[in-house]
Amino acid sequence: MASIILGIIGLFFVLIGLIPLLGIMNWLGLPLLVIGLAFGITGIVKNKRRGANIAGTIICGIFMLIGTVRLIIGVSMMTDAAKKLPNTIEKLNDLSESLDDLSKSLDDLEK
Repeated sequence: MASIILGIIGLFFVLIGLIPLLGIMNWLGLPLLVIGLAFGITGIVKNKRRGANIAGTIICGIFMLIGTVRLIIGVSMMTDAAKKLPNTIEKLNDLSESLDDLSKSLDDLEK
């Protein structure tokens, strides 16, 4: 029974984690799903409430897979963004210098 409860709680964390910029919720949901999966497998082996434990194990397994895929996608996107960051900063510095030059030119025209 604990596997179903942890699976449902983890399910909500993973579903919220699918929303852009809320992927950090997967880091909260995945540990719950791993624990729920362990409880479900233990319950199946001990033959206690076998149906509930099978359902909990399936829920935990499916949403653990979804959360893991979401985390892998998020990490790869952040890695790509970090690789592009130095080039972006250089472009922003060049743009800032160009704007300063333009501002000085406009000030000279007003005088």
